[in-house]
Amino acid sequence: MIAVLWARTRGVVGRVGVIALAVLALLLSLSVLRPGAASAAAAEHTIDAPTTAEVGQKVDPGEQATVSVARVDAAGRMRVDSYPVTGPEGAVSAIAEARSDPAAVAADVAQPITPLGDPSRPGSGTQLGQYGLDMLCIDPPSLAGNAFAGQPPCADDAQAHASGKGQIVALVDTGLQPGHPDLSDLLVDGAACVDELDCVAVPAGQTRDTRGHGQGVAGTVNAVTGNGVELAGTAPAARLMPVRIYDDLGAATTIDMANGVLWAVAKGATVINISSGWNGDPDLVVEAAIQWALLNDVPVVASAGNGGVAAPVNYPAAIDGVIAVGAVDWTRTVATFSSRGWWVDVVAAGVGVPVLCAAWVPGQGCSSSGTSFASPQVAAVVAMLRELHPRATPAMIERQLQRTAAGQGESAAGRNDDYGWGVTDPVAALTQPMPVAIDAAVGGDARATVTFSTSGDTRSGTHVEYSLDHGATWISPAPAVSASPLRLTGVPNDTTNSVRLRMVNDYGAGPASDDATFTTHSVGTVFVPIEPVRVFSTRADRAPLAPQETRLLPVADQIAADGGARGVVPAGAVAVAFNLTVPAGASGGHLRIMPGDVAASTASAINFRPGESIANGQVVKIDADRMVRLFNGSSGATDALVDITGYFVPTSEATTEQLAGGRFTAVAPTRVYDSGADPAAELEPGQTREVSVLRALAGSPPALQAGPQVAPAGASAVAYNITVVTPGAAGHLRVYPPDRPEPGASAINWTAGDKVANGLVAKIDSAGRLKVANHGGSPVRFLIDVQGYYSAAGAQFYAVDPARAFDSRAPQPAPGMLETGPAGVRTVSVADARDARGAVAVAGGGLVPAGAQGIAYNLTVTGTLGGGHLRVYPAGSELPGASAINWPGIGYTRANAAVVQTPADRRVSLYNGGAATHALIDILGYYR
Repeated sequence: MIAVLWARTRGVVGRVGVIALAVLALLLSLSVLRPGAASAAAAEHTIDAPTTAEVGQKVDPGEQATVSVARVDAAGRMRVDSYPVTGPEGAVSAIAEARSDPAAVAADVAQPITPLGDPSRPGSGTQLGQYGLDMLCIDPPSLAGNAFAGQPPCADDAQAHASGKGQIVALVDTGLQPGHPDLSDLLVDGAACVDELDCVAVPAGQTRDTRGHGQGVAGTVNAVTGNGVELAGTAPAARLMPVRIYDDLGAATTIDMANGVLWAVAKGATVINISSGWNGDPDLVVEAAIQWALLNDVPVVASAGNGGVAAPVNYPAAIDGVIAVGAVDWTRTVATFSSRGWWVDVVAAGVGVPVLCAAWVPGQGCSSSGTSFASPQVAAVVAMLRELHPRATPAMIERQLQRTAAGQGESAAGRNDDYGWGVTDPVAALTQPMPVAIDAAVGGDARATVTFSTSGDTRSGTHVEYSLDHGATWISPAPAVSASPLRLTGVPNDTTNSVRLRMVNDYGAGPASDDATFTTHSVGTVFVPIEPVRVFSTRADRAPLAPQETRLLPVADQIAADGGARGVVPAGAVAVAFNLTVPAGASGGHLRIMPGDVAASTASAINFRPGESIANGQVVKIDADRMVRLFNGSSGATDALVDITGYFVPTSEATTEQLAGGRFTAVAPTRVYDSGADPAAELEPGQTREVSVLRALAGSPPALQAGPQVAPAGASAVAYNITVVTPGAAGHLRVYPPDRPEPGASAINWTAGDKVANGLVAKIDSAGRLKVANHGGSPVRFLIDVQGYYSAAGAQFYAVDPARAFDSRAPQPAPGMLETGPAGVRTVSVADARDARGAVAVAGGGLVPAGAQGIAYNLTVTGTLGGGHLRVYPAGSELPGASAINWPGIGYTRANAAVVQTPADRRVSLYNGGAATHALIDILGYYR
């Protein structure tokens, strides 16, 4: 593949970039580019070979010339080969031969090049200031009399942010003179790439400058600051790689330039400055070398040229992707000699610029003019940017310089052909955030994962913000996110959304990325019941939960102390049914539990009083790593235990066995057992009892198994509420299938004299039974109410991030305490999430959609004025006899999770069977 371009007109759009595409296409075929470096847009580009007449514009008949060919070998290295030719015919023949080589990416006739600045002139006395950078950062410039007058050191301001540390600036120029005290400790090995031959390595101490031009360029980059010698460099910690491309007579060609660029890339340069060029036709081999540098993430900075208004920008500055730098004087007026045109990116000081003298004479300073000396100032700023932004691409750096430049001339707010985007502003470029690019946005279940590329700025305070409304409002994730990916949660399901990003730091916000779209989708699941397994205990973990601590917990495996079984919750599960226990909390408070990829939730999972042992069974979504977050909202250290009783897998991924018992059927809360109705009476300490949950209590007095069927034979599990009534001593019950060993996990905990309930999901045996074990200090009366069952038929479960649907303390929609009896029944909608004031937060049924047959919810009472219970039931249906939550007295805050059917309007009613209380409902998921 070969790309050849003989454009004579600089106004042709697309004259550049052809080589970049050719290089990309070849590298793709060789598979040598890093992932993401190329795009599918790279393809074969075939351009007709030049005719003899076209070549005749570069080579006269009989003239001795050189054709250069850029090739990429099988190892992914680019090199330049040269072939002597005679006249246009010889050049056409050599190019035609190169076209047949699949490794060739460019071929052209070499052209002479020249430095783009005047030789340095001695000044009056030692110059310690950096006129260029001082002038660039002071508005208006404050110069007293001439360019060498003292002024506030703006370069020091830029250096407060970066110094170029760790960066190597390659100067593709006339070389350097050894032994200068401002440079001697800042050099790395360089090269001599002269006479159109391969480069030869030159040790750092053996460099030389054939014209004095490279010496002047070098000092503006990184001359030692504060040593009292000549001048202060812009990036004093950067190191220099001198790549000499001019021979002893001061001659060089485009072949030498291309070789020099490739050498610099191969030897680890992080920035390349080229203060040389030519005016005329493009050279495709130089363009190939520069595109090679850019593809290897090495920015290239070049001087625009000294042709003035009448001359366009020189090559290589006019090559796509090169940062082209024009010149201004100390009043910020574009220099008369500075080349103009739409290729100019930015301008910098280029008139009377302090430079290093060709030969160092103590006490003497020098100055020079030309875009040659504007370009290295910008190259130094690029080195500083690379220090702060190690992953910034050349395009990102170019855009940063453009957007932070101080606009000048007719288009001060934008771009013009004299100044480009304006005068380079190092401080603004270094402090303002760089652009961010979205690589992909992938929607999931009420969430999205956004992968993005940044410049790698890790300075404190730098983080990403996102917008879901095209930039109208911006949101900062909590905790802050500074590196990919960004995980969004709480996004309305079954919708198509757009997201854009920007980086933010202490100095402001960077430019916004383009929008990326993603679609969320609800995930229907089936339930897989298991025997209770402990997956977390602060007693086995590092310590109790500290006040206000959030801890990330894995739920995949059993704790080592209980056996360490692996994969209790398998990969692919999206939610778990669990029991959360606080054993004898030292201080009162609450815990919150949420998916591992959700930073925070306002919904409490369990509430406890000082010294109280209590449990609450719930359902919670888990993240892709099978993690949840547990937050301690109490004022003291708190122990916690988490026991898994089952997990939910996507229906589309469920096995036949899982599908046979994993769908849910909600029923009206129905009492199926009361030890008070059992001839065996209360359950004694240390005893167990098998309880059937398939049929309701019936009769007066109620008799076991005398009522209608509640759950069918073959059901795999039940959702139930277990209540303990006024026990004589503290303790707990364990609940499990009778055909399995007793677990170490408790199902409900109590203190003496309490009346407490806990809603759970439990696996049952083939006869539809549970076994209950009393680990308390006294006999205990317990009740079991079934709220639904799992079998082959029924609804799928859709887990949601915990969200509040009702709070009687909020001013809307149904405020005030729930009063006692039928007159105090409160009917509320659970369709929408609501904020702290009760306003709809996710509208349009975004929380519980139309068609939902039931909800999994957490019910909390707070501020109780006495003991009592609440019953929760579908709006419009009969009042059930089973309670959803119980509390023993005044001043309680207590929670209990449960399941309830929902009618078509998605409203439920709350009946208060005790003293007045406030009530809160948090939705954990729905059945549909």
